[in-house]
Amino acid sequence: MNRIVRFLLVLAVLAVAATAATIPGLVSTGGSAPGTQDPAWQWFYTPVATNTYSFVPAWVTDDTSYPFPHWVANDANSKWISPQQGYGTPYDNYADAVGLHYFLLMYNIPAGYDPNTATFTFELSTDNLLNSAWVNSSLIMNGGVVGYSAMQGPFTVGPTPGMFHTGWNSLVFIITNQALPNSPNPSDPNTWNPVGLRVNFVNSFIEGPPEVIPEPGALYLCAAGLITIGLLRRRKQA
Repeated sequence: MNRIVRFLLVLAVLAVAATAATIPGLVSTGGSAPGTQDPAWQWFYTPVATNTYSFVPAWVTDDTSYPFPHWVANDANSKWISPQQGYGTPYDNYADAVGLHYFLLMYNIPAGYDPNTATFTFELSTDNLLNSAWVNSSLIMNGGVVGYSAMQGPFTVGPTPGMFHTGWNSLVFIITNQALPNSPNPSDPNTWNPVGLRVNFVNSFIEGPPEVIPEPGALYLCAAGLITIGLLRRRKQA
């Protein structure tokens, strides 16, 4: 009997199947409380395009005062981030520098995941203009007014062979802050000019590390083996 069981186990064919997973580390803006530094997203400013960067943590914008309610309200899924903790009289900040503001998310795709299967869908809102957006060196959005009074999208990226890779990946949104006709006047909110970004990931997908599962044929074979064992046992008892 033991030899029959061992024989059936040897014949059980196992298959390797990929698991579905979300992209590790791909998180929406505003992962902490308003008025605190975002734990994942970073910020950098330059008057003109450059290849030299010095990022610092972005702030989850205080939503108890300006620029709210002009900016679409934060929610449990995502929040606005900006160069400043907040704006208006409580913070004595009324405008951000004119030029390019880079917002960066770094995320790590571990070995065993297939980066060529990576895809994600997101919603977006910006103040002022979206200049461009990049995954590593791949351009995913190019210019255009996105607007700050509502979330825009959804937009889907990938799957695109070569866009993502194993190890650290970058997602960058570049915002252009335009000059206003007048310098910021603390008593006139119409002259205030903050920069902000809100990214809300609707979903993401990547094939994860494989897991071993029995093929249907192996399950049928095991069932047949159990039936055979039962018949042999009944025959021996008879």
